[in-house]
Amino acid sequence: MCDSEATMLANTISLAVALTVAHRQNSTQIDELVKASGLGRTDEIRRLLKLGVDPNGVARNPVDTPLGAAAWGDQLEAVQILIAAGATPNKAGRNERSPLGITIERSRNDVIARLLIKNGANPNGLPEFDPPLMMAVATGRLDLCKFLLKTGATVNTEERKSGASPLQVAAGHDSTEIAKVLLANGAKLEHQDKRGNTPLMQAVIHYENLASDGKPKTLSIIRLLIHEGASTSTKNENGDSPLGLATKIGDPTLTSALG
Repeated sequence: MCDSEATMLANTISLAVALTVAHRQNSTQIDELVKASGLGRTDEIRRLLKLGVDPNGVARNPVDTPLGAAAWGDQLEAVQILIAAGATPNKAGRNERSPLGITIERSRNDVIARLLIKNGANPNGLPEFDPPLMMAVATGRLDLCKFLLKTGATVNTEERKSGASPLQVAAGHDSTEIAKVLLANGAKLEHQDKRGNTPLMQAVIHYENLASDGKPKTLSIIRLLIHEGASTSTKNENGDSPLGLATKIGDPTLTSALG
């Protein structure tokens, strides 16, 4: 090997080593940024961003993004700093969830949820997971439901496993005010989940469960659905209809509301 070839080989090896070291340093810094974001250490976040650490980088263990970590930790100021630095609100974070999905399900901070949507977060979330609207309905957050629908959430979306609609979830939680909002935005009264249950059937099932548990019963959402024109005769996979199930339950007040 001549001197020029030896020099070229040495330079190539040096460059490869330098790139490897730089990659390791960058990965470490991303891990540090994710950790700082989750803990709300704003001075550290700003320091790392100033060094050029990618706000959309992905940490190794656990797999997460800075914005996902900030959402997980309910760190509003960290979210604001990261978004200003160019963090993408639709990039999957921990457990492959979107920052919006993480916020609604875990931290339940509607201020962060609104901020994410205003900065481009998809109100329907990521396709691999249940939609944000479904989670907002299930946790009884009326104002957030209104905001999600206003910004483009699909009112007749479905839960992945059960096929339930947001209206069915509202019926199953006796969330009458949320149900009114969903209906005003075009929710389908006769949507059937994978078991064939409609929102009205879900409401009757919920009423039965309350009775079985000895908890206070309410007919408000049942009366709302009946008033809107829900069918009492639509049967599920077991051949039960809302009126038929009510008859089996044997509660005259419930049967009267459906009749």
